[in-house]
Amino acid sequence: MIPIFEALALPASVFFALAVFDVFIGGRITAMLQQKNPGMFYAEDWSDLDQRTNDAYQHGYGIIIAAATLLMAIGFGIVQEAIIVFLNLLLYGEDFWFYVLIPVFKPLIKFFNRGIGFQSPAGGLFPEKGISGWLGAAGRMFLGRNVRVPIPIVIIATLISHGFSFLIVWQGWFKF
Repeated sequence: MIPIFEALALPASVFFALAVFDVFIGGRITAMLQQKNPGMFYAEDWSDLDQRTNDAYQHGYGIIIAAATLLMAIGFGIVQEAIIVFLNLLLYGEDFWFYVLIPVFKPLIKFFNRGIGFQSPAGGLFPEKGISGWLGAAGRMFLGRNVRVPIPIVIIATLISHGFSFLIVWQGWFKF
């Protein structure tokens, strides 16, 4: 195997495991909230209680991310890999892959939700208003309003985070 891809195998595996968890669990919660609020695809259209339910999941997912990256860095001493995973999560790489993977998991989400499926806004791959992600959750919590990142910026940030991942491994940065 090419050494750079071998070095990226562990962080990519952890990153995609977190993304699949978010797609399957977060997608199921979103599907249920969409069912309860027909035609309302965006979290800011939901009731306060529904938005708080969604935020509770987002906060729990954030704790899982923090635990995974800290365990990698401190528990297993693989700092470089932990930084790569965290960088890709911070720069919206996971949110990008969430929407790319949702179509693959839609049948499972519908099956496990007993017929309630995830609805993509406007029928497209990405929400036309942008992705809120962790900035949206922070905005709702501290500013009292949702913050959305436009799709072109999410795509550019994802490309940057993936590019930096290769650069970190190639240059041997953060390898202790």
